[in-house]
Amino acid sequence: MSKQTETQRERPKVGVGVFVTSEDHPNCVLVGIRKGSSGSGKYALPGGHLEFGEEWEDCGFRETLEETGLRIKNTRFATVGNGIGEVDTTFRSEPVNLEPDKCEGWQWLDWDNFVHAHKCFRPLELVHSEEEKQDLSFKLVFVSNREEWDECAIRETEEETGVRLKNMKSVTVMNCIIPEENYHYIEIFMQGEVDTTILREPKNMEPEKCEGWEWLHWDDKIPLDRFFRPLKMFIQNGYNPFKTEQH
Repeated sequence: MSKQTETQRERPKVGVGVFVTSEDHPNCVLVGIRKGSSGSGKYALPGGHLEFGEEWEDCGFRETLEETGLRIKNTRFATVGNGIGEVDTTFRSEPVNLEPDKCEGWQWLDWDNFVHAHKCFRPLELVHSEEEKQDLSFKLVFVSNREEWDECAIRETEEETGVRLKNMKSVTVMNCIIPEENYHYIEIFMQGEVDTTILREPKNMEPEKCEGWEWLHWDDKIPLDRFFRPLKMFIQNGYNPFKTEQH
């Protein structure tokens, strides 16, 4: 973990955007034109900041209702910071601009005839590409002004173990909440290999935070209660770092 304190370095913020669809507008997604903040004049999705202790789906539902008056259903995870939901027409079938100070208005845009990417707010621009727009099933996308995920993983691992990593790849992202410990982190799991030309074995660089590092055989039957909650959740999802394809 970085030795910099909270006041020394600005922390990234977590935003949730929602691809809202409706049976009344086939093949369309709901967008609004931002105003009064970053990305002003650009098309963007309903959404906002994730609150402490809040699940992604709950955040997407709340923000969409607050901004458009629409209640969404059938929400599913799409990519980092985004969810997909359908309008529940038993409540309201068309959006209302409930935050005119932040949005110029909502409109339905056909996904197959979508606007040029340069007219979109940056997060939406990144997920809109030819191969990704076919079925709203997006690849993992990261938006950063400063540090990329692989850079963070390399830096943190080297600070904690002295080991330098290579061949980095993103694995998954989890919204981990432990209410009894007042813990809420967006856990980003990465995978990399030790660069043995620099250092072959780890050192305990932060003994005040870690009792020591050891190599754990992935097939060992270790009781799940021995693992920290985020890693426990990850293992329960069935990930295997030695399989090339994960489902």
